[in-house]
Amino acid sequence: MTGDMKDFNAFAEQVEGEVPALREQRAIREEAQAFQQRVRERLRRQRGRTPQEEVARRMGLRHNSTVSRIEKGDGDLTLETIYRYARALGRVPVLVLAPAAGEASASDQPAEAPAYPLAASHERILERLSDDLVQSYGEIGQAYAPARTAEGE
Repeated sequence: MTGDMKDFNAFAEQVEGEVPALREQRAIREEAQAFQQRVRERLRRQRGRTPQEEVARRMGLRHNSTVSRIEKGDGDLTLETIYRYARALGRVPVLVLAPAAGEASASDQPAEAPAYPLAASHERILERLSDDLVQSYGEIGQAYAPARTAEGE
């Protein structure tokens, strides 16, 4: 790290210490980046053995380099990109909002639940969602239920 960058980081930390809103903004940005990385990892796992070239073709892309950049973390990952990637794999994205650590929740979830539940807990939530969709909506629910992989079963 260059001297100028060290000076800037020291200055930024000092300002964040004096202005709580900036500290909060930085924390949110870091949490969002971590979440985005987990989404990228999930997309890679869902791709499994499907070649990047095939995913790119299904997404309507000319080159697999875009799929590679999506998986590696180059640039922002938009909701549209997530949706196109998921559809290329025959999946649909599902959003689950969980209470943050220390937040009260209307559910039976304990208040000390982590802000970012483990992947295993996400799998259990998706399994329940799949079962509820199929049970409530039959064949239509099956079409929208998250597909289970060998890892998630």
